[in-house]
Amino acid sequence: MNPDFFVKLTLGAYRVTDGLSPQEQEKGEIRSLANSVLAHLILFSETNPITQEQRKSLIPKIQGEIGSLVWHVVGLKNNSKIEKKYLLIIEKEYQKIVQWLQEQSLAIAQDASVNSDVSYVQKPKEENSLSERQKRILGILQNKEKTQVWELQKVLTEVTKRTLRRDLDELLSLNLIERKGEWNAVFYRLKQ
Repeated sequence: MNPDFFVKLTLGAYRVTDGLSPQEQEKGEIRSLANSVLAHLILFSETNPITQEQRKSLIPKIQGEIGSLVWHVVGLKNNSKIEKKYLLIIEKEYQKIVQWLQEQSLAIAQDASVNSDVSYVQKPKEENSLSERQKRILGILQNKEKTQVWELQKVLTEVTKRTLRRDLDELLSLNLIERKGEWNAVFYRLKQ
């Protein structure tokens, strides 16, 4: 949402209360709450350099202020000095902001979960944490100068080609073996 929209809505709240006398408490309450909501929404807007955690903490505060503001606006519906349609417009627009804040809250939560996933760093496997199958592959490669996946599958009959390739890729990533060739002529050998 645009900060200009927030300012216009605050001005609308002021105009609605223009018909009230200065002595009426509702006038001051609505204007004060509208100002507070505006200040927090501008602080919340993406143009401000605040952290996601600070944005997240602002959401319940803004929603509470909007709830109080709407409650005061609804209380004015019986006042004959103010047209009800303007009160309904103000109420509806502030409810849109509440919905927008709920969407923002979900987006912040999703960003946080994505960031926590990204910050997880997998520790590299050590050679002693290799699986038995990977150790057998290394043993075969020590006996032979080079080998292909189909040759490994003949020796390791209980394992599929896909599993062998996965094991070989992991050994490659650990820099224990190297791959030579392409397409059907791919050979694997121990790293020298």
